[in-house]
Amino acid sequence: MAVRVLANGDFAEAKLASSSGFDNLDNAVLKYVAKGQRYEPARFDGKPMEGWLLYLIKFAGDESECKSKPESSAETSPVLAQYNAPMKALIEQARAKNIETQAEQQKAFDAQEQKRYASEEPYRQRISAKMPVEWQAKYASELYHNFVHCGDMRYDRQNSEIIQLRGAAFYFKDADELNELDLANGYEWRGRVGLYCKMKRTYRFGGGRDNGWSDWEYCSNEISRVWKRHGKWHVETPGDERPRPRLSCADVPPG
Repeated sequence: MAVRVLANGDFAEAKLASSSGFDNLDNAVLKYVAKGQRYEPARFDGKPMEGWLLYLIKFAGDESECKSKPESSAETSPVLAQYNAPMKALIEQARAKNIETQAEQQKAFDAQEQKRYASEEPYRQRISAKMPVEWQAKYASELYHNFVHCGDMRYDRQNSEIIQLRGAAFYFKDADELNELDLANGYEWRGRVGLYCKMKRTYRFGGGRDNGWSDWEYCSNEISRVWKRHGKWHVETPGDERPRPRLSCADVPPG
């Protein structure tokens, strides 16, 4: 029996790969497999995919008769071979497409990493390898945000806003345990660094007029993914892909 099963495990269709020799038995099997049965789908690289499954069904009968009748196989049954050959071709096509897709994704990722690295290079050069790695990660995140210190305040610029932070500090949150694959891919450290502040307010400008400072509000901690790969530090913050332009204290509006 050859059964085509969808990726979600639902039955699609069934055909006889080899007859039992009795039409009523063949028809009963076809009706049974088509009656709302669910199956474990085929998998490729761990992902379910549509495909043909082959089942050998034996009926209760005379034992000697069962033994005297050879079991069908892809080699002896032309019907089974009819489904095996396209299935093998489908798997090879899926494997080739998967390899091609992975190569394209890796190429795009490498290009993005090179662009990110070029924009962050001035910041990373100030990180000393003599520091403990947790300090390096924290310092990399701080340099990436590129805050300006004016008195006891820190300021950040995002698009048409200036953000003022009171009591801001970066802190080491946790580190991932690198496995053999991570090490083979050049990762030396990977973890998370948090940004804490007591309160913040925002100065909005644009459209030819300034809107002034907002009221103070409590901060929510910001967590950044930080990693060191091939000797280079990288920082990924939520919704932000590149270092922010640095302010000067002279750019900060009064108030």
